[in-house]
Amino acid sequence: IFEWPSLHNSHLILISIANALDLTDRMLPRLQAHPHTCPDLLQFNPYTKDDIIAIIEDRLGQTHSSSVIDPMVIQFCARKVASVNGDVRKALDICRRAIELVETQEKLKKLKGQDSIDSVSPRVSLVHVSRVIDEVY
Repeated sequence: IFEWPSLHNSHLILISIANALDLTDRMLPRLQAHPHTCPDLLQFNPYTKDDIIAIIEDRLGQTHSSSVIDPMVIQFCARKVASVNGDVRKALDICRRAIELVETQEKLKKLKGQDSIDSVSPRVSLVHVSRVIDEVY
């Protein structure tokens, strides 16, 4: 498929996206052999802590769940992910799993008859995110 654009009379433009920067070297070495099939690479920088915070806050705002996670917890998660790989999908997954953890704990409390007396909704804390991060990394 990757050689199709170089065929005579081909009007095909092929765009591929990969997380691995060395994909063309490892998986497609034949492309390097011919100058007209050598791909142009466009590298994107990993997300920064501030980028990740903004994305998480935006996603939470879209679901009207902005009060579910404490802002300091979002910063902690963003710092951890940005320091490892900057993959915002990982940060969103950590937040999702932390929310699910809180939901599970609340369901267990209800089953045991330990309904919270407060009318305050449960929030994701540093403990929840730390537990998820320990499982992920």
